[in-house]
Amino acid sequence: MGLIEGGEIKIQITRQINDLNISICDSGKGIDGKRKKEILTKGVGLSNTNERLIKMHGTGIKLIENELKGLCVHFSIPLDKTEIQK
Repeated sequence: MGLIEGGEIKIQITRQINDLNISICDSGKGIDGKRKKEILTKGVGLSNTNERLIKMHGTGIKLIENELKGLCVHFSIPLDKTEIQK
């Protein structure tokens, strides 16, 4: 697989009361619905990260179509340690 020129990746981190919200968006071709489901349930990368986020924080990764083009990977981490699920 070669380098794709002209693409863009945007990382956004915001705080909303007691949550840290992280979004990583790209301007690629995106991923179809069936493939999105597979990415979070099979394989190693995002699947493993999703499982760990759910186990540690009670919420996992959300894959959202980018407004213009591409895909956004979004997740939140609670900042208040009493809210973290074990």
